[in-house]
Amino acid sequence: MDTLNLFWGWFALATLFLVMEMILPGFAFLWIGLAAAIVGVIVFVAPVLTLPVQIALFGVLGVAAYFISRRFISQKTREEPGGIGSNVHARYIGTSVVLDEAIENGRGRARVGDTTWAVVGPDAPAGASVKIIGLKDETTFRVEPV
Repeated sequence: MDTLNLFWGWFALATLFLVMEMILPGFAFLWIGLAAAIVGVIVFVAPVLTLPVQIALFGVLGVAAYFISRRFISQKTREEPGGIGSNVHARYIGTSVVLDEAIENGRGRARVGDTTWAVVGPDAPAGASVKIIGLKDETTFRVEPV
């Protein structure tokens, strides 16, 4: 296979992961995309690597980058009240919002700021007002009826 095509293929994969990161927040795809970009640079500099070696390198770099980033993000969140991760959204605690989608079986969606977020709480119909009482995780708010 042509080295130039492999080089661009890795960068296309990196771009795909970065786009996924923008759509699905949580910092997971960012690091996998970074691993793909690093492999692309390595393939450009050392075009003698075979495709199986490149794939293995991508796997190792992706897993390593992900776990290193999780450790860094967890440490940053503990150190700074407004730091990386779910603490950024803690400013919304106590805010009343309206449900975009009904909470059924404990899960629904509400508009918070300029974005629709997943929410968990007691079942409630779409259009109902709920109060944000906490964070379940980085992308989900806990709510209760107002």
